Amino acid sequence: NNVEAILNDLKQDNRVDSYIKFLILQIIKFIKDRGPEYLKVLELLSRLDLTYVQIMNILQSIENKRISTKDIINYPYSLVYTYVPQTDLWEREWFTEFMDFNLDLYLLDIPLIPDLYYVNYTVLSLPKSPDRLIAAMYEALYNKAIFEGTTAITEKELINAINETQVLGLYHGAQPGISEGDIDSIMTSHKNMLYNIIYYVEDLNEGRIFQLKHIREIEKTIEETVKRVLNKRPALKPNINADEHVKYIIELVSKRLDEVKASENQKREFLSVQRKIYEKVLEHGFLVITGGAGTGKTEAVINLVELFSRVDKKPVYIVTPTGKSALVVEERLRKRDLLKDVAFVSTIHRLLYSYYFEKSPTPTSLRKFQELVELIDKTLNDMRFFDEFRSYISKNSDLRIQPKVLIIDEASMIDEILLALLFSVINVNSLEHLIIVGDSSQLPPIGLGKPFVDIIDFLREKYENQIIFLETPIRFSIETGIWAFSQTFTSTDYPIDNPENYIDDTLSIDYFYDIDDLKEKIRDILR
Repeated sequence: NNVEAILNDLKQDNRVDSYIKFLILQIIKFIKDRGPEYLKVLELLSRLDLTYVQIMNILQSIENKRISTKDIINYPYSLVYTYVPQTDLWEREWFTEFMDFNLDLYLLDIPLIPDLYYVNYTVLSLPKSPDRLIAAMYEALYNKAIFEGTTAITEKELINAINETQVLGLYHGAQPGISEGDIDSIMTSHKNMLYNIIYYVEDLNEGRIFQLKHIREIEKTIEETVKRVLNKRPALKPNINADEHVKYIIELVSKRLDEVKASENQKREFLSVQRKIYEKVLEHGFLVITGGAGTGKTEAVINLVELFSRVDKKPVYIVTPTGKSALVVEERLRKRDLLKDVAFVSTIHRLLYSYYFEKSPTPTSLRKFQELVELIDKTLNDMRFFDEFRSYISKNSDLRIQPKVLIIDEASMIDEILLALLFSVINVNSLEHLIIVGDSSQLPPIGLGKPFVDIIDFLREKYENQIIFLETPIRFSIETGIWAFSQTFTSTDYPIDNPENYIDDTLSIDYFYDIDDLKEKIRDILR
């Protein structure tokens, strides 16, 4: 009866825009025959500043049992950590009512805990209610991850992040901030509710460290893949002499060093490390190669392809995070006539998005490919879809790609989400060799975490013999100014002194007085 009364009143109300009235009618018709609890939910949602799409998504999530009416009614702030935007921004959705976005504390605080100095609304919640406190913890961790790439923070950092962003602190009568005692209380009284969304560990030095459960699952995927491959000891066919093939590769490298006129000292040090690469890669299932610019990382990748071809380890897949790095590897392979020995060389994104459609799929497999790629796309745009993606690929394990050798180049540029997606679509059972190549001294990736550096830190504890450090440059001499100057930024062994000391044929220094002078200096360099 209440719903009918609302429908009649709305139809007769001429103050409401006809299109808005149409959308409201769609919402009311949706809940009409679904029980009184839906009406209670709608009553709460109507108090919030939500779009049509958001209201419908929440109602449909209740229908699909992803969100419960009980939680929304009793714990309205649970929407902050249970609601995930579902709608892409199509052309029509530039219209405000069709926009979809995260529901944050700011959106809920103003209507649920109004500033009574200015309005006379009924207060529906409290600053330290369990659902609001959990929502505040979730939002602080989520924002740290999305905007700073930080995957985990200490309890002190968490409390500071919550208190720095609270809209309640701007109220006429400022609301109290969150303290360590509040965190202790919520972790004791609402442990089960907290467990579903936030993960934490006790560290002896830093105390409690928190991160989102979504991120923990992403990191677990990376950790489990690395650990599984670490324990592999791939065998060669009985008729293959590994020493003979390693010797052949080293002779090739030696000839190329002669071509670039490397010094005897450079040559000796470089060949010593290169030999370790090719010997260890045949002994172990997992190897990390790290080094600065010009230390032979790409050279090692190309030589690894030739080595794996000679010992009959195929198919070999090479992936990189950028198109430019993929083209560099592809061109180097072509010059050595090794492109035929690689099953795939391109970007990780192409492997995730296009690989399946390049294999002449059947109508049935095509549908699966489309569903998988849609979930990959959702996850890259919102990490909260990772669980759904992982569940899908687990149920459809036949979709996993089966390289025998996987080489990841420029790995320092790869964030946790992209690496977890890549590892998820690879059949680790058939994978014999995983080689990760990058520069651990580079800036962290634009995205979540710094998995390449984290993997190296993990290996240092027990598996340091499976890390190869490239330190000898072959692009230029270690006696050149440009090399010495570059080391001041990446090594504590090379403190910066007077920049003038580095000037030689490879490095010059120009000074400028103001912005106009700087522009002129740049023009002179570019001419």
